[in-house]
Amino acid sequence: MLVTEHLQVWYRKPTPVGALVYAMARLKQVDGHKAHLVGEARLNAPDGTIAAQAAATVVLLSHERYHALSGPPEAASGS
Repeated sequence: MLVTEHLQVWYRKPTPVGALVYAMARLKQVDGHKAHLVGEARLNAPDGTIAAQAAATVVLLSHERYHALSGPPEAASGS
């Protein structure tokens, strides 16, 4: 499982409701169980105006480690 350790977003331009948005991400570096990613969202075309840019660090965890950190999944409440 991948969990987000750090996420930073820079909003560059307003994004109109209903606009076509192209989101792209790139793996920048891997350090052991951590991956560093960068991405951007562009308006109307893959080479359109940059609406947002982001940087993230994600960590690869085993299912066992994930559940040890987050606790067991809870049953959906029926009330």
